[in-house]
Amino acid sequence: ENIMLGGTNMSAGLEAAIAQFSQPDVRPLARKIIVLMTDGQWNMGRNPILSALEARDLGITIPTVTFLEADGHDDMCEIAETTGGRHYHASNGAELIRIFRELALSLPVTLTE
Repeated sequence: ENIMLGGTNMSAGLEAAIAQFSQPDVRPLARKIIVLMTDGQWNMGRNPILSALEARDLGITIPTVTFLEADGHDDMCEIAETTGGRHYHASNGAELIRIFRELALSLPVTLTE
């Protein structure tokens, strides 16, 4: 049996990403998106749904991607839905590639001079 030990502090990662959107060099019209990839099980730090609420209030969308067949998908669905994102689940590498392709195609493209 392969047991993984350690902690997953999703809110710390989300808060660091959210802080990047507060930097003075962020384009004011840029679409703000954080892609959260995780096993779906947070066990350290504060509840990441609270970070998602902060992101939503700042206009940040968080699509979530889980990749383990474990509990925790409900939280990831809630994070995505709270921010206007979508939850994806990848059971294997091919599904992960498909998800990234779908995410890339869903992002807006703006041409600038």
